[in-house]
Amino acid sequence: MGTRIELWLATNNSSKLKEFKKILPENVIVKHKNNFILPEETGKTFVENANIKSKALFFHTKTWTLADDSGLVIRSLNGRPGIFSRRYAGQNATNEDNNKKVLEELNGLEDRSAYFITVLSLLTPSGEIHNFEGKLEGFIAKESRGEFGFGYDPIFIPDGSDKTLAQMESFEKNNLSHRYKAIKKLVKSFF
Repeated sequence: MGTRIELWLATNNSSKLKEFKKILPENVIVKHKNNFILPEETGKTFVENANIKSKALFFHTKTWTLADDSGLVIRSLNGRPGIFSRRYAGQNATNEDNNKKVLEELNGLEDRSAYFITVLSLLTPSGEIHNFEGKLEGFIAKESRGEFGFGYDPIFIPDGSDKTLAQMESFEKNNLSHRYKAIKKLVKSFF
């Protein structure tokens, strides 16, 4: 392991925070600002939204700062929910609300292919921005299955599997997820 680095993560999602802590190497100490209010995601792409969040937190930390923007892209829904994944069924929608909306919209459609995407935005102490992308191809199940994970995990089946992400133990999911792939690219470049 390399030098110990404190990395501030711009998220209010405790499940996502746990995932980052499990995937990042031991020398990277993940920090989280409890009272940090995330800025509005006004970007038109995952990259823009990730950069908005990392810049907002960097303004306070002035050191290694990481943000991500992730979402589900469904081909037969013209890329929806996309950058609106978190609030697809409405501003205060629950994960179950979002999953239900996707399943209803796919009812009767043959093409259920989709992918998860994560774009990481890393700001270095000098203020340079670096982006890393990870994708996980798969398809949408006919119904929700599984108790693990969060977000769209109960309805997403990765290619080559018969289980949804929510049916997988965290070590299983973390070794193939879109977030894992993006983090591995970041680690290879910086840590």
